Amino acid sequence: MKRYGHCALFLTFTVIFFSCDNNVTISQKSSHYDPRIHLRSVGANEKLPAGVRELLNQESAKNKMIPKFPLSYYLIQEGDVKFLRTKYFSPDIIEQLDSEVSGERYFKLFVHPDSDAAYTFLKHGYRYIGPEETEFFAAPVPGNKTVVVWNSKNMNKTAFIVKTMLDEGTIQEISTRFPASVIATPEMASLLFKRKIRGSSETIQGQQITAIPQF
Repeated sequence: MKRYGHCALFLTFTVIFFSCDNNVTISQKSSHYDPRIHLRSVGANEKLPAGVRELLNQESAKNKMIPKFPLSYYLIQEGDVKFLRTKYFSPDIIEQLDSEVSGERYFKLFVHPDSDAAYTFLKHGYRYIGPEETEFFAAPVPGNKTVVVWNSKNMNKTAFIVKTMLDEGTIQEISTRFPASVIATPEMASLLFKRKIRGSSETIQGQQITAIPQF
């Protein structure tokens, strides 16, 4: 069993990804995360993508219920963010993390449930895909607002880990390590805002994506 590194694990704020065939129609529906409605637990016999149950069992005490929740996201125009990835980062993950709408590419910025209310200002400039619409489910793993994420509508798609909130130290590390769009190891991807957030004076740094470790 290969133990996963501590930093790139749970749910914070940094998603950004890339695919050519993810054409979607964006609904105007804007629901909010409500734990009374959306917080559930992972079933003992529930089907999960490869590596997800092994990761969750490794971090949970035996017989302890593991929470899960629909993972909302914002669609951020490609021109507003910088997408950085390692050379060999999984294309199976990358292809899930962007959408094309009317010929324009949008990156998915995932929102940890604990940040849902704090990030509502993003709705002034970006489209929100809420818990009733999202195709993703997530469960917490070690790390500040870090989650393991999977496509609940297609269990054959590769699951991944999202650190949904970046601290200043991580930002400095990314800036130093990732001088170009294709970067050196470790294998990961990062999404960083490269200009002010539309319609707001608030700031968000971005988020970081890594693969689930091999078990």
